[in-house]
Amino acid sequence: MVVGLAAGCKVTSVGSLLDELFRPYSAAKDGRYRDGLREGEWILYYVEDGRRASRKAHGSYAKDDQVGPWEYYYRNERKEWAGSFDARSGLQGPCEFFYEDGTTLAMGGFKGGLEEGPWVFYDRSGAKVMEGGFAGGVRTGTWTFYDPASGAKSAEGRYAKDAPVSGSWRFWDPSGAEALADEATLAELAVRPVIPIRSQPDLTDVEEHFLPVLYAFQREGEDQSSRVAEELGLDVYMEGREGVGGGRYGGASNPARRDEERSRALRGRKLGDLIAGFEDFTIPTGDLDSVKLADLARDKKLVLVLLRGMQRDVCIYCQMQTAALCELYENFEQIGAEVLIVYPGDRNRKNAFLEQYEEFVDEYNAGIEEYRSQMRERFPGDLQRLDAAIPEGLKIGIDPQLALTDALGVRDDLARPTTLICDEEGVIRYAYVGMAGFPEDRPAVRKLLDLAADI
Repeated sequence: MVVGLAAGCKVTSVGSLLDELFRPYSAAKDGRYRDGLREGEWILYYVEDGRRASRKAHGSYAKDDQVGPWEYYYRNERKEWAGSFDARSGLQGPCEFFYEDGTTLAMGGFKGGLEEGPWVFYDRSGAKVMEGGFAGGVRTGTWTFYDPASGAKSAEGRYAKDAPVSGSWRFWDPSGAEALADEATLAELAVRPVIPIRSQPDLTDVEEHFLPVLYAFQREGEDQSSRVAEELGLDVYMEGREGVGGGRYGGASNPARRDEERSRALRGRKLGDLIAGFEDFTIPTGDLDSVKLADLARDKKLVLVLLRGMQRDVCIYCQMQTAALCELYENFEQIGAEVLIVYPGDRNRKNAFLEQYEEFVDEYNAGIEEYRSQMRERFPGDLQRLDAAIPEGLKIGIDPQLALTDALGVRDDLARPTTLICDEEGVIRYAYVGMAGFPEDRPAVRKLLDLAADI
């Protein structure tokens, strides 16, 4: 939902203005703001047919960061998971996850937003199916798998950097006799257990209200976002620029900065020279699917987009950048460019990102329709709804051990948003590395399209 804005309002205090305009107004949330940032206890709700439904999440914020205990709920009001957040490092300490019927799914710990220490997983009947340890978000040490029917061991061996260590594994059949593993069993060892992490489930009212401006910045650039802000009557509220939420609401108030030093260091280099074992370097795109980066960077232009990743919550700028790439993907195809989006982190976080991406598109479209209904004939005709579907052919992979992130020299928590355009020889002709601490610092996707067309 979007609040109507009075034209010509004079801004006297950005903080007090945001507190007044963007205090919770929709059916989806209860809480309070201080200087435009969420503060104190909040309750978030599911919405059905425009009406508040069951509780979705409950916890506290401090300066817009989740802090302390949080609980998330399914639509049937049963608990989905519970854990605690640290303002600086994200999920911290023990967490417990549940199936929709209330049965425990998994128990384990987090450190700095990543899985850490011992974890135990159960099936829907409550039977233990596996247990083992994580270090920095990847499986390590001894892991044991169990037959849920008998409770007996079915496999045991070691992981190193999330991969099963060859020669360390033993297997047993349901009778307890040792058995040889077939290819399917070995393939299953490489699949990570599903930890259904849900990120911060809703946009702030400020982000929701300014979404058309923010998205225009990610898709087209600063001039377009300024025009959208003006046409929607939002420009007067952006006069505070860096004062609006500490400058985190981007668009016209945050021109692109770019880390010029790191960007220059990448330009002109061959992608294969930066990555050890490049010819066999793979980017996982599904449970058992992957693409070789060398194949994508050979005989075709490659637009490689490394997102920021998630430790606490899904980054709305990653969502908007992904939406813009999806919207313009056919244009990239027409100029013979391959597009690869890489999410730094494991499959669980990528899945959480894609789940939240669909919710972001719904939020954006709802906002567009609300503006349209309020402005009517004054509504900008070029503001259109987004399609949540990922185009066929657009590849979205993961960087689970941050090997690509480290090879490019752009680690920061997880990664600094980084975009590369390589020519048919694999030479990086364009590089944009975002400044640390500025998640909105990315090139407009329209600019990427124009640059790739000229290569």
